[in-house]
Amino acid sequence: MRDLGFNLVIVPKDPNMEDFWASDYADKEMPEEYVQRLAAAKNVAAEHYVAMLRKRVEWRGKQVLLTGVLPELGALGKKKKSAMGFQIPQGSAYVGYELWRSLRIKDGDTLEVLGKRLKVVHCMFESGSKDDISLYAHLHDVQAMLGKPGRINTIQALGCMCYGERLPVLREQLDEALPEAKVSEMFALAEARSETRQMVAQYGGLILLIVLIVGTLWVAVLSFLNVREREQEIGILR
Repeated sequence: MRDLGFNLVIVPKDPNMEDFWASDYADKEMPEEYVQRLAAAKNVAAEHYVAMLRKRVEWRGKQVLLTGVLPELGALGKKKKSAMGFQIPQGSAYVGYELWRSLRIKDGDTLEVLGKRLKVVHCMFESGSKDDISLYAHLHDVQAMLGKPGRINTIQALGCMCYGERLPVLREQLDEALPEAKVSEMFALAEARSETRQMVAQYGGLILLIVLIVGTLWVAVLSFLNVREREQEIGILR
């Protein structure tokens, strides 16, 4: 369920959401420390926080979605889990499928992007999304390229798998923890996670019962076969 991806997008309080969904990034920015405040909040039903700075730029004659990604932060007080998103070292780059295919970029190449040199550590597979025209780098590298130190415009997160009205609860929690931002839910992903959880809860007990019955029968068969093979030894012992 986790690998379905992030299902929450947290942006500054007053962006134009029409422009956000059209361009895939907010036209306003917020301080990078907001992601640390969210990770430290104890009453927000979310985790796996990733701060991002996205901007559409022209590079080598192409429109590129330049994306800076900060290594993932887990919610404090919760069990540490393996990261979901990209973990990109500084000075490195992940290149979208359409970019490396059309520009003949290979792993290990060095690229100069807006005056900064980046080493290609991964050429991404075709996804059929905006990732194909994206160039990913460490957040601090992209901040330096765009002249926006300490700024981000998106935080992605993984919301709770609770039942019922998830979004109103999350918005209430976020208003308390970070009133300067607002949250939107990617409904299809959130609903898929919720339905999967409900299915597991519904059939988990039945599956466990079947496993126990099969296990008991298997132990009984092994015991019977073991006794039959040792009839002579048992007779001599008696």
